[in-house]
This record gives sequence, C-alpha cells and structure tokens, in this order.
Amino acid sequence: RLQDMSKWMKVNAEAIFGTRSIAPYREDKIAYTKKGNTIYAIYLPGDNETNIPATIELTSLQPKGKNKVFILGYPKPLVWKKEGNKVLVKIPNTLQKNPPCEHAWILKFTS
Repeated sequence: RLQDMSKWMKVNAEAIFGTRSIAPYREDKIAYTKKGNTIYAIYLPGDNETNIPATIELTSLQPKGKNKVFILGYPKPLVWKKEGNKVLVKIPNTLQKNPPCEHAWILKFTS
C-alpha cells in the first residue's frame, strides 16, 4: 500500500502539498484544492472504476477562455469546453487506457 501511495504522490504531490481546499470543497466525485492561481480538481473514482472517464464534468469550476487544463502526469493540455453551466474536459483515449497513476486523477487548471 505504501508503494502505491508513493507512486501516486510522485505524479500528484503538487496538488496536495502547499495547497488549500476551496469551495465547494467537493462536487460529486471531484475535490478541489488551490495553490496561487492554480486550481486542482481531484477526480475520486468509484470502487469499481479503474479507468479515467472519456469526459470529466464540472459544474462548480468555471474557467476562463485562456485557462489551460492538464492532467497531472501527462505533458499535453487537454481539450475543454463550456456547455451551459458545465465545464467538460475531454480525456484522450491514450490516457483513458493508460492513466498516469491509479486511484485518483488530478486536473490542473492554469491561467
């Protein structure tokens, strides 16, 4: 278990250390943290969920058009769009099949 935690932290530590929780704190499967101008949306999968979904939907976070979205452990920005009161972040097939870590995945919103 400690080895799994160590592997996860190597990918995701920036969203944990030096951050603070921000409102709404939790939205369905998402928990939010912030450091400076960077917001992290931590996707907490269900018990039987082992792959990242094709789309992650957020309603509480409303980034602006210039914001970039990354998933920690993957170097390229992700495609996202606003749809009504939701923000939809598209996860590439390669990430869905081969996530950068197990157990929880973190979206990073930068301005």
